[in-house]
Amino acid sequence: DLWFRQINDHFHVKGCSYVLYKPHGKNKTAGETAVGALSELTQGLKEDPTAYVYHCQNHYFCPNP
Repeated sequence: DLWFRQINDHFHVKGCSYVLYKPHGKNKTAGETAVGALSELTQGLKEDPTAYVYHCQNHYFCPNP
């Protein structure tokens, strides 16, 4: 994603991105449930090297653990 690469470039860091859960529309995630995505998000927030960016209709939110 272009926006994610721009964030990395701005802060001079390296990272990777993927869509954790998208239940509807184009490019919806296959094989993931709301419960499974919530579990993965909750576990990831507990791990130090993991960060999440919530992206919805060009609005971004970075939750704190």
